This record gives sequence, structure tokens and C-alpha cells, in this order.
Amino acid sequence: AVAGERARRREVCRQAVAMAREQGRAEDQARAAVGFCDVAGWAVRDDEAKEELESALVAIGEGDLRLRARLTSRLAFLDSRAAKGEAEERARNALAWAREAKDRDALIEALYTLHFIIAGPDALPERRELAAELRTLAAPSSHRELALIALVDVACDALELGVPADTARHRVEIEELVGELPAPGEAWHLQVFETGLALMEGRFEEASERAERALALGTRIGHPYAVGCNNAHVVELAYWAGDDAELLARFEPVLGLRSGPVDWVKGTVARALLRSGDEARARELFAELASDEFRAIPRNIRWTRSIVEVAHLCADLGDADRAEALVARLEPVAERHGVLPVPVCYGGPVSWALARLAQVRGRLDEAEQLYADAEEGARSLGARPTEAAILLDHGQLLVHRRSLAEARTVLARSSELAEELSLGHLRARADSILPA
Repeated sequence: AVAGERARRREVCRQAVAMAREQGRAEDQARAAVGFCDVAGWAVRDDEAKEELESALVAIGEGDLRLRARLTSRLAFLDSRAAKGEAEERARNALAWAREAKDRDALIEALYTLHFIIAGPDALPERRELAAELRTLAAPSSHRELALIALVDVACDALELGVPADTARHRVEIEELVGELPAPGEAWHLQVFETGLALMEGRFEEASERAERALALGTRIGHPYAVGCNNAHVVELAYWAGDDAELLARFEPVLGLRSGPVDWVKGTVARALLRSGDEARARELFAELASDEFRAIPRNIRWTRSIVEVAHLCADLGDADRAEALVARLEPVAERHGVLPVPVCYGGPVSWALARLAQVRGRLDEAEQLYADAEEGARSLGARPTEAAILLDHGQLLVHRRSLAEARTVLARSSELAEELSLGHLRARADSILPA
């Protein structure tokens, strides 16, 4: 497991489970079943692992609390996508049993599982607490990777909250935790995280190189999301390069996926289709996203980034009617940023999306103030490409309102920043609307 040989580990566990079951050794069966499910794997569907875990849990009965906690944590983990409420209850039970058993490994697994399951906009304080406890427990443990993932997650949460100092602090904690020789799984998570930060900050050449290294390492260790994270990074690179053909080539084929960042992918594809001239298909996808006034978008770890993308799609389409429902969803998190952990696919301040929706609804004074807030929010995170894009939108509004002197200043800043970042298409757009 530490070496990242997932397929080999699984085969060994399969053999061990069969031998233990044949010999009636329930505790050995449970220990082997634990190995079937790597809780560092982001809860992909795994029917074989679930079957073995449930069988082992029945075999040990009310016995060994430590094993019951470890098996239950994994079952909660595997159910987290399909039945979040039941999974959270199971995870809290596992955590209670792990604390009672006073077992470090069981406790780390239970803490991480709960941390994973409650991810989303409504539980950020508890996630910080769980990650802090994981950090104190994990250093001498074989489960260091779980603490690292939790720290990376809360570093992303800090970006969502607009607190870059906390992100920097968590990065230092990660470095202290793994040292100079991270295990392969740890190295992959770090590479994916750093790729996303480079993208957010406009270090595109570095991001491209890191994305390639992350894909190579993730493929070697068989991480189930290695390709997905690479696709997300390549799409972000394509977006900032103005390459909608590459974006659609990566994301259109996965529109039918039932797990992962489904709504973000759909919104991203719809916006690219609209830019490419296929308004009918873009509206069709938007109608799917708008189901039940956008309540169908799950409030999980991907919610803020997804709802921000959908709000920008709504603004692109000029859909004032549906904008009202989106504003109702976004206003409670108006001070946050759209961040998709762990790839750190950054969608900008929520206030940027709200500014565009205000503009669509004809509330132009409100939109101007929100654009100013968004510019400051992006600047505070060092998100220079996003700042350039917000300035462009703000400048267009000012031209529309005939505030030409202010528009000239704002658009000049957008153009200069775009030039610094080698974003030629964005600079060309800013220059094209600069008032004479």
C-alpha cells in the first residue's frame, strides 16, 4: 500500500480473505478485508470491497471494537456518494468505537472518513478540527497519507473562504508531515495540489509540466482519479488559452458520468459550446442544471465551484428569470470563492458571479460594487488570470454605462495583466473595447 501498488495489494488481500474465511478465522478475515478498501482512494464505487467488508463485519459480530471501527469506516466511505446521510451516521459510529478502542490507526481512518464525508460548504469548521487532530496523530503512523489529504483539503477550504494565510500555513504543515521523501501516493496528491495552485496564479508553463508529472505518477500507482484530475487541469489550461476545441475534446465525452464533478463539467461544456456557437445545446444543458431551481446540484465538496460555473453560464445566456434562483443560492456564500478540491480548479469569487447576475437583472449599481469586491477577492489570492477576467467584465459594464474614463482605467489594467500572463485572447478583447 505504501509503495502505491494498488493492484498487487488487492490480489494479496483477496487471497488472505479466502484463506481466513476457509479456516473460520474471523479476525484475520476482517484484517484482510480492511486491505480491500484504501480510504485514500476518494470513494470510487467498489462492490467487491463492500461485499467483503460487510461479510467480515458479520463475522466479527460485536467483538473487536478496533476492527469494527475500521470495517465500518470503510463501509461509510464507500457509501458516501450514494447515501451521504447514512454514511455520515456510520462514520460517526466508527469514530466513537475507534476512540473507545484507543487505537491510533482506527482513529485516523475514522477521522479521515468523517472529514471526507462531510465535505461541502456547510461543514468547513468541523473539517478544520478533524484535520488538526489527524495532523497530530499521523506523523508516527502508517496512515500519513490520510493526514496529508485532509490538510490539502482544508488548504483548499481556506481558499474557498478567501484566507490565503491559512492555505500557506497548511502547506507548511504538509511539508513538515511528509519531509523530503513522500510516498508515491503522497507525492501524487502534492503534485495535483501544486498544479492547481500554479493554474490559479497564472503560472501556466509550470502548471502544464506539473500536470504531466502528476498524470505519470498517478497512472503508475493506479489512482482512480489520476486521469480525471489531469483532464481537469488540461481543461483549465485550455480555458485560459482560449482553446475551446481542446476543452470540449476533453470534457464532452464525459458528460454522461454519474460520479465526480458532474455539474461543473456540464456547466463548463455548456459555456464552451455557447462560445463556439451552439446556443441550443448550451441551453439544453443549462435546463438540466436548473432542475428544481438548482437544488439538484448536491451540496458536497464540489458545490461552490459548480454553482459558480452554472451562474456564469446563466449570465452568458442572459437568462434573467433563472438568475433569481441562483442569486438565492449564492448570496449566503457571497464572501467565498469557487474552488474544486483537490485539483484546485479555481472559478473566482462568488461576488464575480453575483455581479454578472446583477447585471443580467438590470441592477447595474449593485453589479459595479460586486465587481469591485470580486477584483479585490481575486487579488488577495494571487489569482491573476481571474483578476484580469473580472476587470474585463467590469470594464464592459462601465462602457455600457458610459463611464468612459473609469472604463479606460479598468480595461487598461485588464489588458496589462493579460499581457503579463501571455493571455493574448483576453488582452485582445480588452483592447477591442477600450474607449478612445
